[in-house]
Amino acid sequence: MAAQPEVVSQAIKPQSQEVQPGLEFKMDPRPQSIRPSYKGARKLAGKVAVITGGDSGIGRAIAIHFARESAAGIAILYKDEAKDAQETVTQVNAEGCPSCLAIAGDIGDAQRGPSQKHTSQACCSFGSTATANLIAAKLLPCPHCISPSFAQVCEDAIASVVKEFGGLDVLVLNAAEQVRRSFREEKGELH
Repeated sequence: MAAQPEVVSQAIKPQSQEVQPGLEFKMDPRPQSIRPSYKGARKLAGKVAVITGGDSGIGRAIAIHFARESAAGIAILYKDEAKDAQETVTQVNAEGCPSCLAIAGDIGDAQRGPSQKHTSQACCSFGSTATANLIAAKLLPCPHCISPSFAQVCEDAIASVVKEFGGLDVLVLNAAEQVRRSFREEKGELH
């Protein structure tokens, strides 16, 4: 018979923060990043991982789970939430991960601003059809339109990880911000 899931009974009051991304250390109650009963199975023994958006939320949970799965090194990339990032490093180290790097860098805007050329399908018509479709859907940045600062942040972060750990095995692209809008705000008033 399968084990029953743990039930956490706690009243959760509505929360909001004026800035995005939000700060996890200000949340009450605090999110649970890993179940205490979760037992690692050394699935990531000897592996090195980079987790974007690893300072809080899903990214923090991934980092802590990777540590419990015996990752040799973890680097989290975060925008500007230094206190949340330090808490993640502390929790990852508490799981027995020998080293956790916290690297500040904004990777939230890969595309150049609207003044830059990204106006036609021809701009992105390289590689496979699948790649072109991902670019057109804005799920993958066009390499011709990538912001130099975005590219530099990514290159510097990976170079730091390779220098510190000697390589990279797992890359988790988790960085995100949630901006709540109503359908009417997004699409305009319905007729």
